[in-house]
Amino acid sequence: MLIVSFRRIIIALFLVASCGAGARASVVPDLSKYEGRTVASVELMLEGVPRDERAEAEMRALLTVAPGTPFAASRVRESLLALFDEGKGRAADARVEARDAGEGRVALRFIVRPQVRVARVAIDLNAPPASGVTADDVRARLNLLENGARVSEQVLRNNADLIQAYLHDHGFYRADVSYNSEINAAGTGAVVTFRINTNEQATVDDFKIDVKGFNSATVEPSLKLRRGAPFSQAALGEDVARVRQSIIDQGYLAPQIEQRAPLDSQRNTVAVTITGGVGPKATVVVRGYD
Repeated sequence: MLIVSFRRIIIALFLVASCGAGARASVVPDLSKYEGRTVASVELMLEGVPRDERAEAEMRALLTVAPGTPFAASRVRESLLALFDEGKGRAADARVEARDAGEGRVALRFIVRPQVRVARVAIDLNAPPASGVTADDVRARLNLLENGARVSEQVLRNNADLIQAYLHDHGFYRADVSYNSEINAAGTGAVVTFRINTNEQATVDDFKIDVKGFNSATVEPSLKLRRGAPFSQAALGEDVARVRQSIIDQGYLAPQIEQRAPLDSQRNTVAVTITGGVGPKATVVVRGYD
């Protein structure tokens, strides 16, 4: 048996020759052994899934090697490439078996393990009502999981990471995200389910404003984040904008401020610090306007 690697393709060629009343398998040195022979038949079979005549017919239509034509290794490669096409490939794995059909002919069999594709994505979400976390928002952050997309462990893992990043932005640093895929009876479609439990939201341990030249007492009553409040990156961004606008309202048009919000993972709390300076004060004078 000769195994030829071609991208993810394994081509296994078998030559069965008659030997008295029995048969034996002979090793074929290379594809050139078959070059020019007439193709007697071309079969396509699905592996690891129930028989699906429609799927087999669709895949068979992609093959560029046909009965009655001279065998050419290039045609086999073209057929396998069509099955594996990155955009709409139908095969997760494939191999070709070739056997002597007598009278200078060769019989081919394509054995294909179908590519599993997304039939539907379900979001099983357990989150507090006031958390701001919704299944629609989670779904909007998924990548490469639209209906018809290929299902792979790497894609599912990457999307679980995207969900975790979204939950972290909402202050849920202890969230649990798991996933599974249920393949249909045909073996070609899967319902992908992400199960999300947000657990406890981080809270604000402290909120300090240390902007030189700025009296923070003027803005503190309007801030969302204060000790004991639920933390989120959105709330932090809004509070930073309030501080900046308050400085601008005092005539300092170019404040330089920075924020830090390190997480204490043991206590599940965040200490917020806003630092910087108010910058130069600008006075606008309008002349010559009646």
